[in-house]
Amino acid sequence: MRSFSRYPVLVEAEGEILDNIESQVSTAVSNVQSGTVALQKAKNRQKSTRKRMCIAILILLIIVAVIVVGVLKPWKSS
Repeated sequence: MRSFSRYPVLVEAEGEILDNIESQVSTAVSNVQSGTVALQKAKNRQKSTRKRMCIAILILLIIVAVIVVGVLKPWKSS
């Protein structure tokens, strides 16, 4: 009979462990969702930054071309 008296204690301990596992899984799901949102934002920022960098390089190349043409003046023969 003594062994049967320990079952409620064991069942309660198992229930606490399961509750703890459930809580940890819920926290993990929340963290994964937050991480997914953060990654999406980072991806969008990276695209935007890449586009701005290409535009800046293009403008810089145009400025350099204008300076080179202005200095060399290939249409004027001396």
